[in-house]
Amino acid sequence: MANRTLLRVLVPEMARNQTGNVAKTIQEYLWQKQVAGLTIRRSLTGLADYTARQDNVLEDSAFNNDPLILEAVLPNEQLAQVLPTIKSMVVERGEVTTVPEEADNKLKNNLSEHMNVKIFMKNVKQSDGRDDLDVVLNTLQEAGIDWVSVTKGIKGFGKERKQYSPKFSFSKNVPVVIDIFMTEQQAQVLLPELEAAVTEGVVFKTSASLVIKNEGVRR
Repeated sequence: MANRTLLRVLVPEMARNQTGNVAKTIQEYLWQKQVAGLTIRRSLTGLADYTARQDNVLEDSAFNNDPLILEAVLPNEQLAQVLPTIKSMVVERGEVTTVPEEADNKLKNNLSEHMNVKIFMKNVKQSDGRDDLDVVLNTLQEAGIDWVSVTKGIKGFGKERKQYSPKFSFSKNVPVVIDIFMTEQQAQVLLPELEAAVTEGVVFKTSASLVIKNEGVRR
């Protein structure tokens, strides 16, 4: 039975509360509470409160005040402990959501539906010199999985709770999030391979519905 939940917090990058910058406060709080992993990503554009358009127009990204996405996968017991405090930190602007992980027995017994698989990981090198990210993408490519997206985090910490803020795109230890949509039959085969390919990170799965998939013309 699944016992983990994805915690997702969306706040403006420069939002503040009584203790300071909201995103930084949440990051420090989760680190202090021994949460084993957090990834923070910056939106390039989006809709904020009151559906106001937020666009990245300044060279100094922070001053664009774009939405930040803070995501962590927590055991349900730990989530229950930290969630009230997280909610209290987002007092004026922002959004807090939770997504329970799908139970493993659903994968075994319900092979007609689809899954959304999210991988939160650091792009570290394996013993043979290959990057974890390349191994994961090659595994998905060989399995015929398409429409895979990879986004880079701007800061975070892993299972050892060592905080990092990489300066170069896809350098060592850069936090990345891989978003994948696949059938449950594919997930049943690929999840063990994906979990083995990730040196440090979390593979998180939940059910999803396929609304439309247009392949276009192969070029």
